[in-house]
Amino acid sequence: MGIRNITFIVLLSLGGIAYGQDRVNPDTFADFKVSVDSLDPSQFHDIEYRGEYVEAISWKDKAGEHYLLLTETGEEESDEEGYRNAFVWGHHYLKTEAGLKKIWTFTDFVDDCPLDIVAEFIKPAVRITDLDKDGHAEIWLVYQLACSGDISPSELHIVMYKAHSDRLEMKGERRLLLPDGEEIGGIYVLDAEFEGLPEIFSQYAIWLWDRHVTEDPL
Repeated sequence: MGIRNITFIVLLSLGGIAYGQDRVNPDTFADFKVSVDSLDPSQFHDIEYRGEYVEAISWKDKAGEHYLLLTETGEEESDEEGYRNAFVWGHHYLKTEAGLKKIWTFTDFVDDCPLDIVAEFIKPAVRITDLDKDGHAEIWLVYQLACSGDISPSELHIVMYKAHSDRLEMKGERRLLLPDGEEIGGIYVLDAEFEGLPEIFSQYAIWLWDRHVTEDPL
């Protein structure tokens, strides 16, 4: 197991792992989905971005028309010989009369990894909701990170942006199903700020987690 993964598990054990919360029927969220349109990356030709296109969408809410572009770099050489980096990126823009206005740029990464490296979105990587029905959409991103040379779970991250800039996160380990039937990983923590939101926000995060936590059988 890589050094990053060891550190991550220690942080989970100190951070208050969430267990046993009630799962909800996905139909519960059907009325909270915001309609989106898929975009071609060529529509972002005036925007500088790093990496390769993964997903691009647009949607409308009270603030106006929004654009979101997700990219990944894949493996890149590190400054340290024999090591590699990998990044995921997200770019959120609002359409204005003067053109596209950047709302936020998101990134996460694995750096200086000498082992197998992963930094990638898990498709479908983005969901748009309005869980509190205030007319302003929430943006949910799902991705995984890993630097490991053995059989060990990768990190799973679910990031939510609310009100254009407030960022909350759910993080933990993906669940691995071993050939002998053993399961490892699957634990998670929710940012404490979820407690200040209506319960449907943590329920939706857990529903997303359940959809993506299990990796393909080995």
